[in-house]
Amino acid sequence: MAGYFFKNKDLDVLIADVAFKRDLKDTKFSRYYSSKYFKTWMLRIGYSPPHLSSFFTKKAISINGLYDNKFKIAGDFEFFVRCFLKNKFIYQVLNECFVIMSTGGLSGKSFNSYLISSLEINKALKKNNYYSNILLTFLRFPFKLIQFLIK
Repeated sequence: MAGYFFKNKDLDVLIADVAFKRDLKDTKFSRYYSSKYFKTWMLRIGYSPPHLSSFFTKKAISINGLYDNKFKIAGDFEFFVRCFLKNKFIYQVLNECFVIMSTGGLSGKSFNSYLISSLEINKALKKNNYYSNILLTFLRFPFKLIQFLIK
């Protein structure tokens, strides 16, 4: 990672892919979260890049600050809103997978957790002075569906 940042001094963030398995012993992925489709406008509908495989310069962290722990589920999303919409950080997408993890996170456990994450996404956008509503944030689900279809 350091090499990418060293070669491009203007770069603030590197974003790579995350693969999910139901069990880490599985040979096949159940979901593949590609970073190559991410565009900053997608944050406006609640879609963010994979946070587990995102790398930041020290300068970017000092400008952006840390995660807002008032968010139960969407702290990473709110962090990305500040990075890309508010602070206009320069990023590069690496078409490589750097994280393989098991499924079962807090945001995707049930319909209720999807609803809570959608409400928090709206709250995160509004906190940073971007308009949103619950219908707009549901537009992210077709993009998420692609993660299950392309592995």
